[in-house]
Amino acid sequence: MVDFDHDLLKVADRIILSTYAPAAVVIDEKMQVKQFRGQTDLFLEHTPGPATFNLIQLARTNLVPDLRATIRRSIKTGKPARTERAKVTLRGKNYEINIQVVPFKIAGVHEEWYLVIFDETARRIKADRLLQPLGKAGALREVTELRRELAASKQSLQAVIEEHEATNEELKASNEEVESSNEELQSTNEELETAKEELQSTNEELTTLNEELSNRNLEMMQITDELNNLLASIQMPIVMVDNALTVRRATPAARAAFNILASDIGRPLGELRPNIDVPDMEKMLREVIETLGTRERRVSDQQGRQYSLRVRPYRTAHDKIDGAVITLVDINGEREPGLEKTSRKDGS
Repeated sequence: MVDFDHDLLKVADRIILSTYAPAAVVIDEKMQVKQFRGQTDLFLEHTPGPATFNLIQLARTNLVPDLRATIRRSIKTGKPARTERAKVTLRGKNYEINIQVVPFKIAGVHEEWYLVIFDETARRIKADRLLQPLGKAGALREVTELRRELAASKQSLQAVIEEHEATNEELKASNEEVESSNEELQSTNEELETAKEELQSTNEELTTLNEELSNRNLEMMQITDELNNLLASIQMPIVMVDNALTVRRATPAARAAFNILASDIGRPLGELRPNIDVPDMEKMLREVIETLGTRERRVSDQQGRQYSLRVRPYRTAHDKIDGAVITLVDINGEREPGLEKTSRKDGS
């Protein structure tokens, strides 16, 4: 029973609204129609061309001045606005209507909405009534009506002017933004061009540097080959060590005396077992590196062959000590004055 009464009420309300309620539309601040209510064909029409929901473009031509002025007045004041006895013509027939604009808001939405109501005062104005001679009262009424229409036209024209001015301001602001964007884009292009030139210059420098490094590598390879050939041609045992007493280079003749293989390059000298008897070799090398002096003594190998052992500091091109150089000179068992024979057990 409850559902029946509720449905009955809804049907009755729909009949009342469709039969007696005035035509109306709901619009936003930009005059875009969001909803049509009732029969609006007397006041609105779709003209040929692109589809639009702008109320001013949908309204019939002679209704536009009063309609625009009334809406603008309501938007400006934020209060309901009303215009009475506005004229509208449809199929050669003249009608008088009242236009009412009511602003409202929806909870939770910041946007302002407007209900535009079209209320007919009479179905139409009879033509014969318009053709009757006007008396004094009728003339005054006609003048008053013309003045009202003129005021509505002025208000509509002022609204159009304000809209054009606002549009011009927006276009001006847009042009300024476009000019600013163009300037920023031009500045960015200049920066990119500068960065491109710098990158190109850097690439050229890197290319030159790579060529120099390649040439230096070739020179170093050539020097290394020459040094290896020089060491290979020397028949004297020579060993080079760095400051950490690590074997750096050795001549082929040194491999027998110091028991050095090609794979021993880079190993500490103390890990090797040389064929010559020099118990304090590491001490002697450190003294040479620290004092920058030269040490020399007589030593012998396991077969008793006599050698003169000389240790000199290794100097770089910048006069920096970077290790020591060990050389063995075969003296064929002959004693030389001032040389110490370290192979004796008493050390004297």
